[in-house]
Amino acid sequence: MTRKERAAQHSPMYLYDFLQKLAPLRAAQIPAMESLRPNEVAYAWGDRKTAEKYTKDLPEKGEYFLLYAKKEALLTLYSRDVTPQAKYLDSLKTELLVPQEDGDSDLLEAALFEAAYLFDLLKTLEIPELFAPLGGFPELEAVYSGNELKKAEMPVLANLENNPLNLEIFVAQTKYFFAKYIESRFCEYGLIPADEGVQRDFDDLVRQQLEKMRGGCWKSKNFTGIENLEFDYFVQQLELLITLEPETIEELLCPGRKRRGNKKTLAAE
Repeated sequence: MTRKERAAQHSPMYLYDFLQKLAPLRAAQIPAMESLRPNEVAYAWGDRKTAEKYTKDLPEKGEYFLLYAKKEALLTLYSRDVTPQAKYLDSLKTELLVPQEDGDSDLLEAALFEAAYLFDLLKTLEIPELFAPLGGFPELEAVYSGNELKKAEMPVLANLENNPLNLEIFVAQTKYFFAKYIESRFCEYGLIPADEGVQRDFDDLVRQQLEKMRGGCWKSKNFTGIENLEFDYFVQQLELLITLEPETIEELLCPGRKRRGNKKTLAAE
């Protein structure tokens, strides 16, 4: 059995197991985004000790602070408590595991493609109780290329409340998502910690897979070279849920079925 044939064998419930691991990306777990006004510019965020080197005017409570200024006075610093956001960002750290015996990274690349496509669909479903990262596919595409929202021709920060901390959180959310997908996708194949080369090139690997995503991906093997029927079936169903109303899906599946409530009654006649 070849590596790709072995990689095609996985738990039939791996997608359900994967979704169970996304608790940190659900709305209930994510602190509110800190927004900056159009005339405000953030320099950095850090702990209290670091912030105190630049300003003594800190809130009494809080462990981490965003230091920012206003357009009219870029050398006058203001601070804002971002402790919940900083701690949430730290909680997203997770080890990147990759398939073993994957010298040319084709298994990893397949998983990244599937994960990126699934990221887009889950966000588009608009079920924050299940999945609520700070951005969707346009932001995902931007952070793994040139930080540009292609259609808007604007920096990605325009969609993240103009706050670099929000951007850091979103990037961490995507890396958490990718790591948990790979972990679930190859749980029966064998995983090892990613080496320095993979970690260094990870963003480029993601970007390369995002560039493939044009149109529907209803047969992933055409894009990845690796069979994954569970993925194909799942994403097709998600596409239908997103695109069509339940009544339309029912009509497509059973065009000859009479709808309940449409029967004429004697009184109506």
